[in-house]
Amino acid sequence: MELSNETLMAFKIIYCECKRRRSVGFTKSDSIKFEDGEIYQITAFKKWLRPDINYAVRELESAKYLKENILGDIQLTETGIAYMQNKPHQFFEDLSKLFDLASIFI
Repeated sequence: MELSNETLMAFKIIYCECKRRRSVGFTKSDSIKFEDGEIYQITAFKKWLRPDINYAVRELESAKYLKENILGDIQLTETGIAYMQNKPHQFFEDLSKLFDLASIFI
């Protein structure tokens, strides 16, 4: 499935946030899960509108890269992790002002 540019950017933000969480000591299971609207609190989404984030989440769910439970908690799937792990570091360079890429992609 081809992702829109906006959804791909959202996916990169979510993945980098997961990597950031791991780099500061979160467990894998905690780093890939966003509970109770946490996704809206990611600093890199500061200028995004909630409906745009929601649209991206829906598109990522359709692609099986994210899953959402009945409570609205969002989790990155193994398929989503594998998709991003296969991307070169240059793929994430447009986020270098939002994340310390050197410390999260060790």
